[in-house]
Amino acid sequence: MQVDLIEMKNFVAKNNLKEIVNPVMYDKGYIPTSDGLLSTEIFGVNTKDRKDTYAYISLNGHFLHPFVYKMLKRMNRNFESVVCGTKKFIIEDGKLVEDDKGETGLEFLYKNWKKIKFEKNLSRLRNERVDLLEVSDRDELFVEYWIVIPAFYRDMNLQKRSPGHHTINEYYSKLIRLSSIIRTSNNFDFVLETTRGKIQQQLEVIYDELKSKIEKKQGLIKKSLLGKSIDYGARLVISAPVFTADRYEDMNVDFYNTGVPLATCCSLFAPFIIAWVKNYFKLEFERMQNKIPMQVEEGKLEYIELKDLDLYFNEEYIKKHLDKFIGSYADRFEIVELPTTDEIRKKYKFKGNLGLALAGKRYEPENPMTASPLLSRPMTWCDVFYLAAVDVTSDKYVYITRYPMLDYFGTFPTKVSVLSTQETEPIYIDDRLFKTYPKIDLSKSKEQISTLFIDSLMMSNLYLKGLGGSQVAQLMG
Repeated sequence: MQVDLIEMKNFVAKNNLKEIVNPVMYDKGYIPTSDGLLSTEIFGVNTKDRKDTYAYISLNGHFLHPFVYKMLKRMNRNFESVVCGTKKFIIEDGKLVEDDKGETGLEFLYKNWKKIKFEKNLSRLRNERVDLLEVSDRDELFVEYWIVIPAFYRDMNLQKRSPGHHTINEYYSKLIRLSSIIRTSNNFDFVLETTRGKIQQQLEVIYDELKSKIEKKQGLIKKSLLGKSIDYGARLVISAPVFTADRYEDMNVDFYNTGVPLATCCSLFAPFIIAWVKNYFKLEFERMQNKIPMQVEEGKLEYIELKDLDLYFNEEYIKKHLDKFIGSYADRFEIVELPTTDEIRKKYKFKGNLGLALAGKRYEPENPMTASPLLSRPMTWCDVFYLAAVDVTSDKYVYITRYPMLDYFGTFPTKVSVLSTQETEPIYIDDRLFKTYPKIDLSKSKEQISTLFIDSLMMSNLYLKGLGGSQVAQLMG
């Protein structure tokens, strides 16, 4: 988000704002003063007016916008001495030079602003600040008025015995008192400069207070705008793609395909995943005729009949495990259990979970025509959701958006490559080759499992410059 400075004087004139001159907020009986910070004459009486109506405080002089003042202090500490009137300066070659015969104060700074030059260096941040100072008009950098936010956001609470007041009202009230001293004072110059310095500091206090309400994670922008939840959307950290293939066409992350973590795919395409999994189990049980083989003793199998599988593997049950897979890293290798009784477990002295078996073959690229060893282990929810995600996303796109979105390069559609574990292996499932099948080791502890998955977005480096990541691209070289 790009925010520019506005000329306060024009803002006041164009919006016909009224001036607040009274630092006292209440008359007797907690009635708002007519020219004060909570005035019903200025801000209105109904909610809409008190939400939308701004006002202003006349500062009776020229003062630096607090954002500009904070910026100047970081660039050169002499500006603080000028503003507070503690030292005198002259301007030589565009620079402030301390001199006892010179001048000081905000009015001196305002009159000579165009004579001051700012040098650039190797610091990107400093150069951005210099650019702002050079392109902005003097009356944008200096303010004669300060805008007061609508009364609704700092109003009194008449439901309480004592209405109380917001902190920002205290700051506004102090600013009114200080500015009134400038208007009515006949004091010496050094006293006026001290008062002006206090006004400048008070503007900084108000600025910091308002800024704290809108910035960072708990601010209004994050909560009300960027923090809004959208259906089937996700926020991810962008990371560089992993180059494990020998040829470009073997890369699962390229210009057309973005690597999306498996858990994120489950979240983005949840309705499709649930429907796929439900249908998958239905077909599997029909193929097995609702029976499952179990080894009674070495070399001997017995088939156990299972009942009500369709009722057991319903949408609610699948969604429960889908949510668990997305939210719990440690349980992602959980075995898919089948409905059975404790008597069956006891009869066959079964150790572990009675679950579906995953039958596949490991692909051997050296001998692709040779039958590779059979992979046989209990099926996990990771297997199920990976197979579902690959099928579901095969004909779908996602929109990638990077904030702040400054131009049309900030968002683009792309196909999906499903990312699972950091280590993968090529496996045939039902004669279909999955080149990057998740490597599932059931001997791993829960603590180890939580570190095995990729949970960041991987995209082609070709997008980085358009997303404002050219320096990152340079570093990755």
